[in-house]
Amino acid sequence: MPRDLQFDEPPPPSRLRPIVAATIACLPFLLFPAIHYRICGDEATGLTTYDMPYYTANARAVLDRGSLGTYPNPFDADPAAPSIYFHWLIGLLAILTGPLGIDPGLALLAIGIAGGWWAARLMYSLVVELRGDDAFTLPLYFSTMWGGGLLALGRIVANLASERAWNDSLLAFDPGQGLWCLNFGRNLILPMEAVYHALMIGLWLAILRRRWRSAATCLALLASTHPFSGAQALAIVGAWLGVSWRNREQRPPMSFYAIWLGVAIAFAAYYFLYLPSYPQHAALQQTWTLEWTLNGLQMALAWGPAAVLAVLSLLSSTAWQRRCRFLMTAAVVSFLLANHHWFMTPRQPIHFSRGYIWTPLWLMGLPAFSVLLRRPLANPLQMLGVALVLGLTVLDNAAFLAVSSQRMRDLGFALSTDERRMFESMRQSGLTQVLLADDPRLGYLAAAYTSVRPYLGHKYNTPSYDRRLESLQQWMNDEEPGDLLIGCDLFLSTTPESAARIEASGWEPMLEHGGLSLWRKVAFRVPAE
Repeated sequence: MPRDLQFDEPPPPSRLRPIVAATIACLPFLLFPAIHYRICGDEATGLTTYDMPYYTANARAVLDRGSLGTYPNPFDADPAAPSIYFHWLIGLLAILTGPLGIDPGLALLAIGIAGGWWAARLMYSLVVELRGDDAFTLPLYFSTMWGGGLLALGRIVANLASERAWNDSLLAFDPGQGLWCLNFGRNLILPMEAVYHALMIGLWLAILRRRWRSAATCLALLASTHPFSGAQALAIVGAWLGVSWRNREQRPPMSFYAIWLGVAIAFAAYYFLYLPSYPQHAALQQTWTLEWTLNGLQMALAWGPAAVLAVLSLLSSTAWQRRCRFLMTAAVVSFLLANHHWFMTPRQPIHFSRGYIWTPLWLMGLPAFSVLLRRPLANPLQMLGVALVLGLTVLDNAAFLAVSSQRMRDLGFALSTDERRMFESMRQSGLTQVLLADDPRLGYLAAAYTSVRPYLGHKYNTPSYDRRLESLQQWMNDEEPGDLLIGCDLFLSTTPESAARIEASGWEPMLEHGGLSLWRKVAFRVPAE
């Protein structure tokens, strides 16, 4: 054939393309902490959601009260609280904030960026593993990273039908104002979840590639971090092992069965035998028995579009059905876990929905979605239709970021200069006693920035939180405090009124920064150097 009639083979994909693509895919979700720093300015902490101080408080507990990597509940003010918890990622955070001296918010941000980028990079490999690497890889990949459901559109339709402003309460259908992160990419705004999702995608990718050592490593790392993510990973893999048992081609080696069984036994023994044997943990478990669920409308809007694409793709090819057996297992198991209140006592079922239902459905639906991208656009109307579909694909995440940018101060935590100075003085003074603050926000943050033990800390990890909060409110309203002050050694005041009340109770001033003052019981003294 004459050379001028020959077609050159397409060049091999650049090694930089996955790196660049993963970086670009992370950028929209990095807007979340960026907005926090932009809005809060010098008062920004980097702690952008309610639970983030909880993790840094655990890290401080590793440093101050831990033993061999284990730590007690930092919100249990009892000095005899048992050191029974283990979380290797908390250990890493302790190293960053302790020996390395990195600010807690910045340390979490670093973990989030690293975990988020790695999750995005692994997702690129997973998309390529499923669909190959061609001209449509990047659109399919970005749709997986940025895509979601129709929760925002559903709210817009409801608003228009009710004659409200079209953008009124735009996240009303998105649970937790979007912070339950029902699609994959949005989880990258949460540092710990970013790492969990990187491990989960790494696990799925390793299983599809039949790399059993990598799969076992990811499974063990997940099981030794978060109980919900660990249980979900074990359930998915266990179900798939059962499904694949009769298929010799798909069946993994017996060594992987043995590893799964060993990790599952260790996980169950720790969470269902060891921890409940301590009354302190058993009491906390009662506060975690919460029926946090999704209703039918939310599930349809969040997962319906991805489910439709998955069904269309699976019906079109038996080969694709075989390829997606593991993903089908992951979707079904995750759906049942997210609705386990149907058949057992609920333990925050929504925890199992953090993108782990949407993601396998969307991945299974990639062939049907790619049909849209491959269609020739013969006229402007077709181009408009494709643009509309792509816009709807990313609408949920776009709406979340837009709304969150308007309420960032309510979502996260800011600290004034005086509040930072107070915490620094408390830390330098070596205080480790029980602290009560008239502002529960500062009591909670004190566990993240100092070594004191807050009387009122994290809502779901402080013993008798509701009763203690009610007692504080009664005392602030000039009512009898009851036993409120009996178990406390330090009092952090933010108002002249509370300072006067604590002084009248016989306490003496200890530290002062601006309008903040720290008080101590007369019998209490600063620990000797």
